[in-house]
Amino acid sequence: MTKPFTLFTASLLMSLAVCAQSYSELNLRTYDASFDNSTVEVQRPENQNSFSSRAEGDTIWYDDFADLSNWMVGTTGAFGTADSVWEYTTTGPYGTFSGSWGDVQSATANNGWVMFDSDGNGSANPTTGAPTGVEFDTYIQMANPVNCSSIPVVAVVFTEFYKQLQSEVFLDVSTNGTDWTSIQLHVGFGANDQTEQDAILYQDITPLAAGQATVWVRLRFVGFGYFWQVDDFMLVEGVENDIELTRIFTGNNETDYLYTKRPLSQAIETELGVVVTNIGGLAQSNVVVDWEITDGSSTVASGNETITSSLAGGDIDTLFFTTGYTPDAIGEYTVNMTVSSDETEANLADNEGSDSFEITEFVWGHDYTDKAYQPWGYASDGGTVMEDAFEMGADYFCQVDGDFIYALVFPLGNNTTAASVTAKVYENDPSNGPVSETVYDLASGQLSTPSNVKFITVVLDDPVEMIAGNVYTATVGIEAGDDGYIMGNQIDDNDGGQSVYFAFEDTWYNWIGLTTAMRLNTNPNIAGIDDDIENFGFGMYPNPTADRFNIVFDKNIDVETVTVVDVTGKQLLARSVSSQMTLLRLDVSGFSAGVYFVNVTTKNGIATQKLIVQ
Repeated sequence: MTKPFTLFTASLLMSLAVCAQSYSELNLRTYDASFDNSTVEVQRPENQNSFSSRAEGDTIWYDDFADLSNWMVGTTGAFGTADSVWEYTTTGPYGTFSGSWGDVQSATANNGWVMFDSDGNGSANPTTGAPTGVEFDTYIQMANPVNCSSIPVVAVVFTEFYKQLQSEVFLDVSTNGTDWTSIQLHVGFGANDQTEQDAILYQDITPLAAGQATVWVRLRFVGFGYFWQVDDFMLVEGVENDIELTRIFTGNNETDYLYTKRPLSQAIETELGVVVTNIGGLAQSNVVVDWEITDGSSTVASGNETITSSLAGGDIDTLFFTTGYTPDAIGEYTVNMTVSSDETEANLADNEGSDSFEITEFVWGHDYTDKAYQPWGYASDGGTVMEDAFEMGADYFCQVDGDFIYALVFPLGNNTTAASVTAKVYENDPSNGPVSETVYDLASGQLSTPSNVKFITVVLDDPVEMIAGNVYTATVGIEAGDDGYIMGNQIDDNDGGQSVYFAFEDTWYNWIGLTTAMRLNTNPNIAGIDDDIENFGFGMYPNPTADRFNIVFDKNIDVETVTVVDVTGKQLLARSVSSQMTLLRLDVSGFSAGVYFVNVTTKNGIATQKLIVQ
């Protein structure tokens, strides 16, 4: 069974991305899931700049940017002006969007460093701070080549502080000073992502530089955005043998979405994935992953898989594999992995990793409760995009028949101004309209902050029966003129499982760069009818109703018929019910407002409850 990917438009309007500079809550952005080998990430990609200890060798060439005598600056391509070049600084970036981020704090910062400050060089109006659309392709290049003819593995290391908007950064290498090969850095970054201050970047360039008598390197900034600051630039004898476990997947994001919580009724055979990066300069042979799944007390499944027979220096490989194990109990499961190769590695600390997922009774979710939450959404005064109505939420791929979506569960940020929201569920193609729609009035004290996340449960007026092979999109809708923010994590699983809709253009998009806390609940008793089910053998919701209502039966009773009568005892509606049925939906939209009685006949007698039609 393969997850459909035809629901949403993959491209994003440029105007949406531009708004991110003025409105930090706007997080539509493109995302490339490939991993660059200058960064280390075990488990999830929210910390794109973590850096493991590396045992690189001697320094080949070093410059601390005390001045620019060892460098050339310039522009390439169609973009760039005379002043849009890298510059020496001792104060850091300037301009409307750069001033608050400070400078690098490396050991040699007191004698200066270099930066390209996109704001300060004309990409923003100096008075209003609004982006002007000016783009740059500008570089700082070693003035003279370095001899690497006797070096088998070569790497570049430098200290940096980089913040992205609509920009890309590259490390270019040449052996003749004319022809350049580009390596893109920070591939996974989107708008407003940034490195840590004083981050260390390591980039292997062995295929381009090892054994070469003349090697030039340059740093290049393309696009427009915030800034890139660099200090303590080195060419070093690189690590020869070192593979790392870059990421673990607790599912297959190519055939399904990645969930952190899944109801037991939707449990399927667990598929796992692993991303391995050769951060050394030499090829690694027979790269293998050993894996196990534990349930908190014991190992429930284990094995090993060959990732590749040979992984070249700097290369990355991803493997998804089946485990043969289907969870059969509620609880938290941990996945442990260790990668290895035939070569003796310089650093074994980055070969291991773990991740976890939860099997629940009724809750289905994407969000990460152990990670920071923040609001994602739109302000009504944010221009054409946000002035109209919009929706935001998450997608779920049903693989087992039989469950109903009874409620949507989500937290809203405290900047939300809407007095009411609409919980909606779509089946497969959202352009066909929702299959369930429920208006919910927000009460005082229900909104969330990042430090106090409050989940709101909206019981659907019309529960949605899920069919295997179908995708269900759950959203919270915000009306025109209202601000709306859903809480979530700054984590992108690259599964296409987050959705946003703009009424002004009647278009759906993948919501990139985040994971919303939009959950499904498949518990038939979530409507607050547990006592009725216990006392009468059935419960009803919504009650009162204006049109349709649902009857949930105790699974331990054998229901035969259901009738609805008025106060005189006149039968107005009757249904036969099979013994296996647990839910029945009835339409009373043709009834006059008033009081009615619902009779449920079982083998043991008749139970009656009052129904109010508004």
